[in-house]
Amino acid sequence: MSATPEKFVATVKAELEAGLETGTSATNTMLGAVERVSALNISTARSTMEEGSSYAQALAAVKEPKALLELQLGLLNPGAEQGIAYARALTTIGNETKDALTKLYEAQASTLAGKFTAALDELFKNAPAGSEAAVEAMKSAIASASSSYESAAKVAKELADTTQTNIESATALAVENLAKNTKAVASAVKSAS
Repeated sequence: MSATPEKFVATVKAELEAGLETGTSATNTMLGAVERVSALNISTARSTMEEGSSYAQALAAVKEPKALLELQLGLLNPGAEQGIAYARALTTIGNETKDALTKLYEAQASTLAGKFTAALDELFKNAPAGSEAAVEAMKSAIASASSSYESAAKVAKELADTTQTNIESATALAVENLAKNTKAVASAVKSAS
């Protein structure tokens, strides 16, 4: 059985439809991420506005410098923690989006590679006698390229995971140190009074 123009057209049409579907899925994934970031930003802005209003009211009620200093010190830790929580939420959205897009494109690449291999096999069936060595060399090159891609993708994923773990550890340490330093300054202020 040889490749006919009708089979070729059908294959191209199927690949175009699959590409459009993948593109639509990727667009929906990205729009979902934009929606989540927008919701996070609105929530953060609302919370910041409410906290600012509360702070202004507390500031208006301050009667002595010591109370003002304590009020300001009380804002350090929660403010830093909120900033870190915001960064973590953005990181989570980014990682989930990256993972979804990676899965989508890996599935597409895997399907495309399988179809490409099947098309080559069909083509090679009609190869002239004596071309077996060239056919095997071509198949070996394709398998090698596929293996290299998979290895590179695995290393990139491991690197991203390690980087994420390191960022989370550094963030936790920064929050812990900020809390300790805030307590130490608060104690020093109270002792000085």
